[in-house]
Amino acid sequence: FGVPAVTRGLGVRLLRDVRRSIEAKRFAIADPTMATMLAGGCVMATIAAQSTTGAPRLAGALGLDEKNIASRAAAVILEAFGVARAEAVGIAAKPLPSLAAARPIVLG
Repeated sequence: FGVPAVTRGLGVRLLRDVRRSIEAKRFAIADPTMATMLAGGCVMATIAAQSTTGAPRLAGALGLDEKNIASRAAAVILEAFGVARAEAVGIAAKPLPSLAAARPIVLG
């Protein structure tokens, strides 16, 4: 998670969406840049916790239950942005949209 991650591709879209959500009063967080870093850091930590490389998995070492870890991480991020817990859990539990319908991301 570094400069390229937030200056192009998904990082740009995340920052854009966070800004839009703050402007729409959907998120109760004042700093869109730090909100983007918070979300990216949580995602990277979740990936690291599930990593099978190297020593024992971080999740196991921490005693973390890996069931639904991605949706749990999403809910925590939404809560950090000011979304009520019940709503955050509901949003995070929804299925992701089909990749077939997505527009390609052009890096450059």
